[in-house]
Amino acid sequence: MFVGAPIEAFVYLVAGHTNNNKRMYTAPNTHGEHYWRRHIKPTEKKMVFSVEIGNPPYGAVTAPARDDYARRCGATHVTHRVASGKPVIWEKFAVRTFLELGYRVLCLDADILVRPECPDLFATLPKGFFYGVHDPADSASTSTRVEACAKALGMTVKEHVYVNAGFWLCEPEHSGMFELDNALFEKASRFEFPEQDLISTYLSCLNIRSHVLPVQFNCDRPRPTDYPLMIHPMTGASDNKLELLLPWL
Repeated sequence: MFVGAPIEAFVYLVAGHTNNNKRMYTAPNTHGEHYWRRHIKPTEKKMVFSVEIGNPPYGAVTAPARDDYARRCGATHVTHRVASGKPVIWEKFAVRTFLELGYRVLCLDADILVRPECPDLFATLPKGFFYGVHDPADSASTSTRVEACAKALGMTVKEHVYVNAGFWLCEPEHSGMFELDNALFEKASRFEFPEQDLISTYLSCLNIRSHVLPVQFNCDRPRPTDYPLMIHPMTGASDNKLELLLPWL
C-alpha cells in the first residue's frame, strides 16, 4: 500500500486497525524449532519479538502497546522473558529461530513504547532489507567502534553503518547474522555493546542491503514536536523509564 514510498514519509503514516484476535506467547528458556511449530500458526509470517528481563515496571505499559501493534499489523507477538539478573546480551539472537521458520521479524527492546500512530512497518517497508535506526551516540565514536570490531573479526569496513539494538526489522535471509559459534561469541563478548556492535559491523562490512529509518522509530526523551512513533528511554533505572513513558500514553 505504501511500498516504495520515501523512508521520510513513513513518519506520517497511520496504521489501520484489524480485527485479528490477540496473540501473546511467552518464550520458554529453550528456543527449539519444535516448540514454535506447535505454538505459532504456519500461515503467520510476521512477528514482533522482544526480550524482557525480570518484571520491570515499564512492562505494564510497553508490553500491551507491543501487543496492540502486533494485532494491528496481523503479526504474532512473542515476548521472551528472562530471569532478573541473567545476562541478556545474546538473548535477542533467539530471533534466528523465527527467521529460519520464514518469519519477517520486528525486534524491539522491551522498554520501547509503540505509540498508536505508528504505521504498519510490515506493510510500508519493502522486503529484502535490514532496517534499523541510528544509535544516538556521536558518529565519530560509532565509526571508531565499528573499525575496531571489524579488525577483531578480520573484516574490512565498506561503509560505516551503526544502528541501535533497540530496533531491528529482519528478513528470513538475515538468519545468518544471528549465528554464534564459540569463537565468535568470545570475540564479540569483548565489544562494548556486543550485539549492537556485531550487527552494525556486519552491516558495515558485508553486502547486506539495509536502510536506516528516521529517529522517530527509536526516540530517546523526545519532545512533542519530534512526532515520536516509538519511544525508547535508553538511560536511567527501570522506575525512571516508566516515568518517562507515562506522559506519552
